[in-house]
Amino acid sequence: MDSVEKIWLNGIYPYFRILKRINELLIMLIKESYSIEQQEDCFLELTSELLRILPFKLERDEKSKVITEIKLLDKSGILLLKKYFKDLKEDYTQIINNNFVSLVQIIKIRNKYIHEPHNIKCICFVCGGNSARAGFEYKNEKLDLNTDSLIKIIKEINSVFKKIKIKFEKYVEKLDEKDKIHPYVLNMKKNYLLDYNKNISELLNIGENND
Repeated sequence: MDSVEKIWLNGIYPYFRILKRINELLIMLIKESYSIEQQEDCFLELTSELLRILPFKLERDEKSKVITEIKLLDKSGILLLKKYFKDLKEDYTQIINNNFVSLVQIIKIRNKYIHEPHNIKCICFVCGGNSARAGFEYKNEKLDLNTDSLIKIIKEINSVFKKIKIKFEKYVEKLDEKDKIHPYVLNMKKNYLLDYNKNISELLNIGENND
């Protein structure tokens, strides 16, 4: 296997694992009936996993401290591999531009969940049909997440990874037999190349038909 190609071929493996977990958590929120505590855990874990696969930070005005923009972290996470994937940075930039409000909530909740778990708590949980909403409180600040906004973000991320999946599959076909049986390659093919957006859409349609 070419050493340059090996960098991205091995490097994307953990991100597909993260992507799978993100979709599992989303499906749990859409599909299953859990206790409030379990639902809260799903929402909170999703905030952390999303920031592992979509690295960004909030930019604030120095004087007012008002959030002015979301900026991708070019030297963090999968963006360290951007030179191997055409359009990755552009696609990720589009995601953060499309979902500014929701991503602000996600990063705020995640930061408090990681650094001050004793100061953030779920104060309400509403579920109906295929949607759920969790309201959190950090001191006097109210924060909100809902499955509708999460579905939008996650489906957009899934679409980006579909491009990476196509590149992976094409490249694997060119490998010699020794490299084709590398554990990462085999495990990727077996467990991590699912059509998540199709699964989400089918699940939502089933729920609508049951209403």
